[in-house]
Amino acid sequence: MSTGIVRCLFGASLIVALAMSPSRGEGGANNGSTVFVPEIRSDILAGYLSPGELPDSLALIPPPPAAGSAALALDEAVSQNSFALRDTPRWTLAASLLQPC
Repeated sequence: MSTGIVRCLFGASLIVALAMSPSRGEGGANNGSTVFVPEIRSDILAGYLSPGELPDSLALIPPPPAAGSAALALDEAVSQNSFALRDTPRWTLAASLLQPC
């Protein structure tokens, strides 16, 4: 997945999360105040995990299927079958989601 797509998805999920969490003033009451979110730089929010707490994505995502395995055959079959959707509304929607924000 390209960096642009990851940033787009992260930004969209952050916007949704912030929109769903109410701003809280003293005592937990929502007084309409603005919530300050620290930034690493002007276009990247700091987040809530410190660098040492970030998950190891290589440990979370399994390796690709081995050559000649049933899992690889399934991946290739699913990939080939997806081309039947080319030029359908579903294909157009999926392609539009790959465009940068």
